[in-house]
Amino acid sequence: MWAIVALIGFVIFNASAFAQTANGIISGVVQDESGAVVPGVNVTVTNVETGISRSMTTDSAGRYRVPGLIPDHYEVQAQITGFQTEVRKGIELTVGSEKAVCNPVPSQEMAPWNWGDAAEGGGTKQDTSLIVTENMLGTWQSADDAKFVREFKAKDVVVDWYDGKTVSTGLWVAFTKEKAPKIFPYTMDTSSVYLQLTMTGSQADTLNYKISKVTPDELHLTYLDRGGVLRFKRVQ
Repeated sequence: MWAIVALIGFVIFNASAFAQTANGIISGVVQDESGAVVPGVNVTVTNVETGISRSMTTDSAGRYRVPGLIPDHYEVQAQITGFQTEVRKGIELTVGSEKAVCNPVPSQEMAPWNWGDAAEGGGTKQDTSLIVTENMLGTWQSADDAKFVREFKAKDVVVDWYDGKTVSTGLWVAFTKEKAPKIFPYTMDTSSVYLQLTMTGSQADTLNYKISKVTPDELHLTYLDRGGVLRFKRVQ
């Protein structure tokens, strides 16, 4: 029987000064022993004080997201046929706090850790490029030009859209200095994650970025080729 070894996730609360209420989120990615994401996993978040549970199923990228949680103590359980059930306990949510469901806990103050799913968990060395890759999967809309949409798909496929039409497709790879491609003509530091796009079609080009921010809702890519920052918001 395979085991689910990683419940990558984060918890965060936002308090409303007007409603005088607090809402929190537990979210993350479920992986198996090989590091592959596991879709279709039933994830149950239980308030250990009240016994109230909420469940959802991981999507095609292994992601789960359980919003609207009150400050309290929680445990998270992941279960799917053919896998050993994984349970994470001792998750305490407090207003204004952010806590990683992982071991070890990285710094929240520097890239690439200033994004939502703060660490891979379950090991002493985290594969940051893998974590960032999993969290970039999906469709992102430019914060500066709503007509421009970039979709990061599984199997390293990327598609650029403009005004509803495909303008370019290609391959993408996120990597650290340790795993850099052979051709990458820029100086890299050991604490960052980088992105290279090899595009075809009418916009054929090789584009190189430093990933400066990834959260469940935001993606910032710093151009290494020409300067400036591409800012995206998640739409799917």
